[in-house]
Amino acid sequence: MGFRSLFEMAPQFMVPTHGTTALVRWALFNMLIGNSDAHAKNISFFKYRLGISPAPAYDLVSTRVYDVVSEMAMAFGDALLAEEVTASDLDIFATDAGITVDELIKEIEAMAPAALEHAFELATSNMYTDEERALLLNIAELVRTQATHLLGVASASRRLLRLKGPGRILAKTKSI
Repeated sequence: MGFRSLFEMAPQFMVPTHGTTALVRWALFNMLIGNSDAHAKNISFFKYRLGISPAPAYDLVSTRVYDVVSEMAMAFGDALLAEEVTASDLDIFATDAGITVDELIKEIEAMAPAALEHAFELATSNMYTDEERALLLNIAELVRTQATHLLGVASASRRLLRLKGPGRILAKTKSI
């Protein structure tokens, strides 16, 4: 199951826009922290009489800092590596989510700076041992790299939207 399948559940959400937003934020957060193991079995839903609602997020681990697997468990657009996400991947992801690229860009522009700020703040906290702090500084550096890349892609996407007007940016053409 990929993101498209998760987003196709939107009609079952009690409040479709809230459910979709939660899934978008979950995907972006996992990309920002370098959780390559963020797959569909790591997201759950509460079932109510009137529909479903995303449960609180869990299994949020920065796997990239351990040099385990770099490829994401679910493609973001067509990209399996966070550092390879492009404007067209934002376009594909937004289309799959049923939101506009502009809405996705706004989420990135809100989440990436917050992740940057909090990652380094937490990593330098005195509540950790020196060994823990060293690991957390590596995670914070990974967050910096991911956030900087995503903000750059979001900026490029915004420029493309201004040039092309509302609608889709461009989708990668796949060779057969």
